[in-house]
Amino acid sequence: MKKVIFAVVAGLLTAALAYFAGQTSAQQPPPATAPTAGATKVGVVNIGFIFSKWGMVKKFKEDFEKELKPFRDEEEKLKKLIIDWQNALSGGKLTPEQSDQGNRTIKDCKRRLEDLGQDYRKKVSKKTEEQLVLLYKEANEKIKNYAMTQGYHLILGYGEPMDGDLLSFVNVTRKMQAMDQGAVIPMYFSGALDISPYVLEILNRPYAGQATAPPVPGVGTSVGK
Repeated sequence: MKKVIFAVVAGLLTAALAYFAGQTSAQQPPPATAPTAGATKVGVVNIGFIFSKWGMVKKFKEDFEKELKPFRDEEEKLKKLIIDWQNALSGGKLTPEQSDQGNRTIKDCKRRLEDLGQDYRKKVSKKTEEQLVLLYKEANEKIKNYAMTQGYHLILGYGEPMDGDLLSFVNVTRKMQAMDQGAVIPMYFSGALDISPYVLEILNRPYAGQATAPPVPGVGTSVGK
C-alpha cells in the first residue's frame, strides 16, 4: 500500500490513470440517507485513486521539491567538480602540486557527497512520514464524515494502481503478499459501492480547478478486469 501511495507522493513520490479514461465534471454526493432497518450499507474507496488526484498531495509534492532543491543543487556542484578534476588529471598537464590538489579535492567532494546523501535521506524519510500521516488523517476524517452523513456502516479502503495491467505479475504478487500478511483485498464489488469520486470531490473543495473522475470500476465489473 505504501508503495502504491508514494508512487504518487514522493516522487518521491513517483507514478497513472487507466481506470479513468473519460473525465467528467465534479460529482455531487447523493442526498444523505438513513440506513435501512436491518440492512448493512457498505462502500469501498480506492486510496490510490484519491491520492493520485488530490490537490493536497500535489501541493505537498511541490513544497517538498522546493525543500529538496538545495540538496540537489549542491550534489550537482560536487559531481561537476569531481568530473572537472578527473578530466584535468587524466590530461597529464598538471604539475605535481596541482595533481595533489586535484586528488584531495576529489576525495573531499566524495566525502561531502556521502554526508549530503545521508542528510538527504534523513530529510526525505522524516518528511515523507509526516506527510503520509497527515494525508491519511485528513482522508480518513473526510471518509468517516461522508459515511456518517450517507448512512454507511462500513467503508473498506483498498489500493489499486492507476496505470498498467492490473493482472500483471507484479500487481498480482503485491496483492497475494498483502493477503498473506492478513490484509483484505476486494476480488469483486459493484461499481455502485465505490464512493471514491465523492470523497475526492470533498477533499478537493479547497483546491479549485481539480478535476474528478467517474466511479471505478463500472457496475458489475470484477476488480482487476
